Amino acid sequence: MHGDKVHAAVLKAKAKESGVTVHRVHPDTVDLGEVIVQRRVPVHDSDDVPTLSARVLAVEHEAIVEAIRRFLPSQATVS
Repeated sequence: MHGDKVHAAVLKAKAKESGVTVHRVHPDTVDLGEVIVQRRVPVHDSDDVPTLSARVLAVEHEAIVEAIRRFLPSQATVS
């Protein structure tokens, strides 16, 4: 499951948090690779799919930058 289907399922389950995971690429499926970065995302009582999606996307952007930094030489910078 991916995209808005995940957010809808999280809301339907009345979960208190969702999350973001950045994995290494795996040839068989998206979520089998080694986890590089994980972040929690709170679910608010007032959330709907668009608001939760926007909050998750913002954290995804932060997580992917952090994951990239982990593979750069220590003197390199990412803005």
